[in-house]
Amino acid sequence: MNDFPLTGQIWRIDYGEIAFEHDYRVPGKLSFVLPTDGSTMTVDLAVTKLRDNLYLLRFEDGGYASMVAIEDLAANTVNTTMFVHHDSSMMNFTGKISRVDA
Repeated sequence: MNDFPLTGQIWRIDYGEIAFEHDYRVPGKLSFVLPTDGSTMTVDLAVTKLRDNLYLLRFEDGGYASMVAIEDLAANTVNTTMFVHHDSSMMNFTGKISRVDA
């Protein structure tokens, strides 16, 4: 996790129909605002470096869903798969990432 270059920063994750600001300022944590009710959620974040500028992120949001995301920092893209626990459905999202706090 220590070599994750987004640690200490805030990034916008834009999937087109929905967007989030991912707050990576606390090492090992991810904070974001839920679009459903506007509440802020902070979750444990596991990061694996796949190669230079390519990272696998894993987190779970309060038992509702588990997410796996591939963030390509060279291309500024993100591909996310979300597994929803209550109905065992899966959703895939592709979008762009951009730094919010300069």
